[in-house]
Amino acid sequence: SIFYTGISHNWQSALKKSGFLTVSDVLLSSISDISRRCRLAPQVVQEIVDSIARALDRPPSLLRDVIRDGSEVVTTGDTLLDQMLGGGIRVGMIWELAGEGASGKTQLALQLSLLVQLPVTQGGLNGSACYLTTSTSLPTPRLIELLHENPLLLGSHCNLDNVQTSVIKSVNSLLYVLSQVLPATIDAAKARFMPLKLLIIDSLADLLLEDKISTTTTLADRSRNLSAIAAQLHALAATHQLAVVAINRVTDVWERPNADPGLSGELIYADHARIFGCAEGGSKSAALGLVWANQVNARIMLTRTDRRHAISARNHDRKRQRAEGGVVRMDDSTVRRLTVIFSSVCTPASIEFIITSQGVETCLDDLNETLMPPAPIPATGVSAAVVVPPPLAEVSPLDVGSVVSDLRIQQYGDAPIGELEDEEEEAYWRGMDDFSVAGDLIDLINGMNPSEPRAHQ
Repeated sequence: SIFYTGISHNWQSALKKSGFLTVSDVLLSSISDISRRCRLAPQVVQEIVDSIARALDRPPSLLRDVIRDGSEVVTTGDTLLDQMLGGGIRVGMIWELAGEGASGKTQLALQLSLLVQLPVTQGGLNGSACYLTTSTSLPTPRLIELLHENPLLLGSHCNLDNVQTSVIKSVNSLLYVLSQVLPATIDAAKARFMPLKLLIIDSLADLLLEDKISTTTTLADRSRNLSAIAAQLHALAATHQLAVVAINRVTDVWERPNADPGLSGELIYADHARIFGCAEGGSKSAALGLVWANQVNARIMLTRTDRRHAISARNHDRKRQRAEGGVVRMDDSTVRRLTVIFSSVCTPASIEFIITSQGVETCLDDLNETLMPPAPIPATGVSAAVVVPPPLAEVSPLDVGSVVSDLRIQQYGDAPIGELEDEEEEAYWRGMDDFSVAGDLIDLINGMNPSEPRAHQ
């Protein structure tokens, strides 16, 4: 869009009134055409084109710099979680944290905003964070609690001065912050030797999903805004090598058991949205649709379970324990699940975690027991030793042939199908010759082998 190229407001208004809305509209048109339609002097139009071209210009990079791009990661504070995510939250990418309320999205984001300040040797990037909220202000008391309780943050130089925050109330405000305010913030952070390495938006869906009727116009505007926001986020992540974490909410997934996927393109869209929007067997799907799903590099789904995990009292409660007679107090916490739906740097997996005063912690210490990859595809082959044919009352009419084949395998073992068919045909005609068709059919139903001698009536 021409509105985020840095040209003056008067030039933007003139181009917009004349139908030039994107940089392609301007750069692919001649100077004389723009001058005639906008009623501007050719020299002014040439200056506008040069300004847009400079805003889009990217100088060549050295190969050694390109190789290093995207290799930095921010630790999540948990070894198992880092291992599952390919080392941590990698820079140069857009990470999405989607989930229902109280699933731990904001808790993980707050933890990352502090851990990014750690030295590289401890899993951080020695940088600062920018936390943009859309509905409420930043929960500062929780940040202070993490600073005092998390063992990685105790005794470190991490503090709230390196977490900048702002409340965003509209899409236009967000686009302005991303295009104008953040570049200046990044330059100021470099001067303080704490470069901005993490950008958090909590939550993006609150700006785009409003309580109004969805029409063709509103859906088109939403898609256009999502594309513009994603373009700005990708540009910031790639240019300044920072990690972008966007928090998203979820919507309900409705089953269509009797729908024919070949009848409507809407059903195909729903199937694709389910693949990229929710975990296996989940009833919730990430909001904002496939337009946003195509823009993120990694989607993480957080859900709550019905189980609780017992945790012992921490070391900071020793005084309270002594006051209570030395009894170790046991607390419990809701077990939550973190699932990688898709990612460009790690494979899909799932892990359970709890939220304590110290932050996000995985429940188990054994990686093999904790990580749960997607279920394997069922084998198509059938073993004759374990085949149990379903009752005929439960069989669809279109599946009768397969049931007969399974019955045949169960009765005659591993005999070739061709030989079985020949023997059945021979028994049939032999019965016809003896006028005992009913007897042959009864024998076949009772499982009698036609190749064995039989008494003729």
